[in-house]
Amino acid sequence: MSAAPDDGSEPRPRLAVVLGLLGGINPLAVDAYLPTLPTIAAEFGTDLQRVSMSLSTYFLGFALGMLLGAPISDRSGRRPTALAGLLLYIFASLLIALTTNIEQFLALRVLQALGAGAATVNVGAVVRDLYDERNSARMFSMIMMVVLGAPLIAPAIGSVMLAFFNWQAVFIFLTIYGAMTTGLVLRFFPETVTQKEPLGPVALLRDLGGSLVNVLGRPSAVAIALSGSLASSCLFIFITDSPFLYIDYFGMSTVLFPVVFGLNVVTLAGFHWLNLRLLKRYPPRAIMPFGFALLMTTTVVTAIYTAVADPRLGVMVPAIMLTIGVQGLIQGNATAAYMAHFRRRTGIAAAISSSLQFSMGAVAGISLNVFHDGTPRTMTTALVVSATLAMVFGTIGLRLRARAEAKDLAIASAPAKP
Repeated sequence: MSAAPDDGSEPRPRLAVVLGLLGGINPLAVDAYLPTLPTIAAEFGTDLQRVSMSLSTYFLGFALGMLLGAPISDRSGRRPTALAGLLLYIFASLLIALTTNIEQFLALRVLQALGAGAATVNVGAVVRDLYDERNSARMFSMIMMVVLGAPLIAPAIGSVMLAFFNWQAVFIFLTIYGAMTTGLVLRFFPETVTQKEPLGPVALLRDLGGSLVNVLGRPSAVAIALSGSLASSCLFIFITDSPFLYIDYFGMSTVLFPVVFGLNVVTLAGFHWLNLRLLKRYPPRAIMPFGFALLMTTTVVTAIYTAVADPRLGVMVPAIMLTIGVQGLIQGNATAAYMAHFRRRTGIAAAISSSLQFSMGAVAGISLNVFHDGTPRTMTTALVVSATLAMVFGTIGLRLRARAEAKDLAIASAPAKP
């Protein structure tokens, strides 16, 4: 059983740093090797789109890792589950550096993602264990300020490794980072599961099934989870297509690529900073609609531009920066609003939401590769579809939540019958 949320406590910066560094293993695994994709494709004798599939397989493996790790975390504890996931991540990262063909590469990326998912699912669970909805949103934004350091430097790391060593050096770096994170988890990661429970295959399946039924029985939670997942699909779409867009289509060098890629991360960090300021005055659910509206606007304008004009790098870069940056007004708030529905089995609740997010990201990435026409139009069309659906489900979810709370308030304030 996990600890009840501590409604009166303020988010702790040191804990945010530790959780952020743990959460950083995922964006590092995704972004650090992006500049090396053309080199990997050439070495394995395949095309760039085939190697880019390793992003989608990673997202699927990460979602599965969260779903498997969550019930173990809820029953056996946050710390041991995080440590086990990290060890699997380290092992797979090291093996990837020894691969000799694309099939091995894709399979080991799934194994690496399984470990990352099992480890990082504990981040959201610990936050929900310790904080109420508003402080959870603040904590998630603080964590993201740390996590965003990973995608900011990751492409640069990949470019440097490629320039001075080879693509395998990227995965050696990920192995070292995983080992360092393991040390921090051993030293500083809190255990918030106060009562351990027996774990077995039957209990694992029962917990997953029961929690899934619990989530599906809360329409507002489902809608909010879908809205956050669809909004984050914009990020996955860009990550999947960024090597093509910048390196292939615009002819950008692998040296300049991490700089331009990093501009999106800086913008995202800026919006998370803005979100922290706004949360001092407004609840998370009051900020989300503005984020959805801004996301919808920027994706539609960008799609129209690529449809009627010959896209220019100087226009596409700031347009994508805004599309990615506005996630800072959505993701932390959507996660907090979703997790506020649950007090028990918070690990599984977090895993269901996150696995949905990464599964949809994988589907978006696969669909992008299948329907790609060799122009930026494919990406911008996919962004509009994701943003539109995110806004629709977000509006539905927030209205359902407000209606349910008004009903509960009316019942609580009704005079007792004699």
